[in-house]
Amino acid sequence: MRLVLGGMNQGQLKVALELTKLTEDRVTYCRDCSFEDILKAPLICDYHLLVKRMLEEKKDPYDFTNRLIKENEGACLVMDEIGCGVVPSNAFDRDYRETVGRIGCLLAGHSQEVYRVFCGIPTKIK
Repeated sequence: MRLVLGGMNQGQLKVALELTKLTEDRVTYCRDCSFEDILKAPLICDYHLLVKRMLEEKKDPYDFTNRLIKENEGACLVMDEIGCGVVPSNAFDRDYRETVGRIGCLLAGHSQEVYRVFCGIPTKIK
């Protein structure tokens, strides 16, 4: 597994495409795909939005992420870091922010490679 993360619009997807040598038609976007599609996708984009969808639908993102780690170990995941900045006043948004951070830690722990992208420049951190 490979994880590519960074702030919003920092170029994570471009870096992931370069690392995997895949084309954009192979990208599965978490905003609107089925949960099952993610378990087979080679390149998964916006994983933080999947976490949000799961929380909104009262599903457990930790269970799903652990399943993903077991069933799709060759995947490359792209996600935004959303834990920087002002702490949201809304309880759901605070929970979402914390959950994305913890899921990121879980994914990074199981990834062979982790890249942080800032201004389009990737830095390998694992």
